[in-house]
Amino acid sequence: IILTILGIRTCHIGIEANKMDAVEAMKKAVADSGGNGFEITVDALKVKYPQGSEKQLIQSITGRKVPGFGLPFDVGVVVQNVGTTKAIYDAVFLNKPLYEKVITGSGKGINRPANLLVRIGTRISDIVEYLGGVKPNLAKVVLGGPMMGFAVPSLDLPVTKTTSGILFLTEEEIDTSPHGQCIRCGWCLEACPMGLSPNEIGIYVEAGRAEDTSQFGVFECFECGCCAFVCPAKRPLVQFIRLAKSRAKK
Repeated sequence: IILTILGIRTCHIGIEANKMDAVEAMKKAVADSGGNGFEITVDALKVKYPQGSEKQLIQSITGRKVPGFGLPFDVGVVVQNVGTTKAIYDAVFLNKPLYEKVITGSGKGINRPANLLVRIGTRISDIVEYLGGVKPNLAKVVLGGPMMGFAVPSLDLPVTKTTSGILFLTEEEIDTSPHGQCIRCGWCLEACPMGLSPNEIGIYVEAGRAEDTSQFGVFECFECGCCAFVCPAKRPLVQFIRLAKSRAKK
């Protein structure tokens, strides 16, 4: 459907190499369909975070590099994730609107971790009740994954079209110790998949100069969290970057 709408013939389906059962199943599905006149290939990709990010995925599969502040379309590519692709199929073939989606409830803070098909708009509190409630040592609830998710202040928030999962984290799963000063180790520069300078952005934000961080490519950051993950000083670099973006826009 997507290829027909876009008027293109070539499609790459990227799946991580540690999911070879999915790779083989998809290859069989493509072979059984005969491709329907399209050139469809299934690529087993190296397991490396953030491989699934749009720009990194394009470079891994096609070798093309999306320019800074550019879009995939600028290099002749359109990327669609599995959820969006399934929703398009449901809408076109089944006449079904997007009113439900699969999410993952996980973490040591929930009594019964599970994958669930839930209606969009369902409250987190209702999901918690269905999963047997939270444990006494629950410390934080995160919408999304551990690297790019957002902590939420209330369980009364709803599931949205972009919700992929809910993490229920205990005190032992999070680090609440205070962060230190930047020690100029350079680990965040090495970890950044976009080649940015997270350390400089953080320093500028702390100095009250968030509006001057555009020179470090702050708007090219997609907040993967690699910089904060490797930082030995435990600096909240992603939070600094989000704050810098907000203030630089003003």
